[in-house]
Amino acid sequence: MLSGKFVLLALALAGAGGLGAGVWANGRGHGFGSRGHGFGHDSAMVHKFVDFLVEEKLSEIGATEAQKETVRAVKRRLAAEGQALHADRPALREELLAQLAQDEPDAARVKALVRERVEAFARFADDATDALLEVHQALTPAQRQKLVAEARAYLEAHRGR
Repeated sequence: MLSGKFVLLALALAGAGGLGAGVWANGRGHGFGSRGHGFGHDSAMVHKFVDFLVEEKLSEIGATEAQKETVRAVKRRLAAEGQALHADRPALREELLAQLAQDEPDAARVKALVRERVEAFARFADDATDALLEVHQALTPAQRQKLVAEARAYLEAHRGR
C-alpha cells in the first residue's frame, strides 16, 4: 500500500503539493505547512520533507541518476515558482484591505486584483502540468505503471475523504 508518499510526490511534481500546494497551504493555514501540523511556517522544513519523499519514491521505483536529476530539476523549478507565487500574498492582501477600508471600493480594481491572482495560479497549474508530463516522459513504462497502480490504490483507499 502506498501511504501518502506517491500522492505527495505527484502533488510536489505537479505543484499542488509540497511545492505548489505546500507553499500555497503554508499561507492558507492548511496541510503540512500550517500551524498545528508540525511544520509551522518553516518553508525550509517543508522543502526538506518534500525532498525526502521525492528521493524515497525515486529509489523505490529504481530511477536512474538521469531520471533523478530530471525530477530534481522539475522540483526546483516548481518550488521557485511556488515560492514566488506565495511571496506576492502580503501585497495583495494589503491592497485588498485598503480597498475594503474605503467607503466605496474600486470594484474594477478589486476584480482586477482577484483576476490577476487567478491567472497567476492558472499559469502555475499549466507549468505544473507540463512538469508532470516531463517527469512522465523521463520514466520507463514499468516505472509509470508502478506509480499509477500505487496512486489508484491510494485513491481507492482514501475515497470519500
